[in-house]
Amino acid sequence: MREKEQGSARKTKLGRPKVAEDIQKLALRLHEETGDGYTLLGGLLKRLGYNISRLTIRNILNAAGHDPQPRRDADSWDALLQRHADVIWQCDFLVKPQWAITSMKDLFQLLFIHIGTRRIWISPATNNTDANWMSQHAKFFLQHCDDVELKHTIIMRDNDGKFKKGFDEVLEAGKCYLKKNTPKSPNLNAFVERAVQIYEHECLDQFIVISLRQLNVIGREFQA
Repeated sequence: MREKEQGSARKTKLGRPKVAEDIQKLALRLHEETGDGYTLLGGLLKRLGYNISRLTIRNILNAAGHDPQPRRDADSWDALLQRHADVIWQCDFLVKPQWAITSMKDLFQLLFIHIGTRRIWISPATNNTDANWMSQHAKFFLQHCDDVELKHTIIMRDNDGKFKKGFDEVLEAGKCYLKKNTPKSPNLNAFVERAVQIYEHECLDQFIVISLRQLNVIGREFQA
């Protein structure tokens, strides 16, 4: 009988062990201070030496009456874009193959989108995005903004190597603040990436391009 009781005492309790109260308080404090959701909080706690699952952190936040999702307050990226949408443009490259009898080569265009109005400007195409071409089309873009009376205070772009120094200098001379997005952050340039995707899938994919002139006509018709 005594052996049976001792065996019962040695049985391991089922389920996850309860998270210490001080760790729960730390998770809640970090959430209140940063506004991070349970995924980012898990990373913060891990760096502090506490390896706690996302589900556990979510349960801690829920039990305390907190929303486990990231807080979308006035300082969020989405809110920042909305506040300044009338002065922000995003830009990116798109590539379309040019078919020929003996070979195939890539043609490039620049696409700009105005965040506030969703109006776009597509540059004439080229097969060589050298410094002269980039500088020239930065000037064309600024002229377009003046023509359509849209502000261009902030220009956002990624770190593509085709963006030459002269391109940035022309925009900065035109009183633009150039915002280069951090690497591996596609969401920061989401508007232009979506615009490029629509242009490619709904328009360019319907054509076999055989000349620069043809691609230029397609671009003008799409943005009209």
